[in-house]
Amino acid sequence: MFLSPLLISLIPGFVILLVTWWFKRMNFPLFARIIPGILTVIAKKEI
Repeated sequence: MFLSPLLISLIPGFVILLVTWWFKRMNFPLFARIIPGILTVIAKKEI
């Protein structure tokens, strides 16, 4: 019962951190690195 909301919030957060880290490793500019976070915030506001 308590595990489901925790997993629903942790899994997308982990994916966003992983993508951001990968973008940093590929030496993308700062704007490209923060796009996944911005899109996540926009998507969460829609729910």
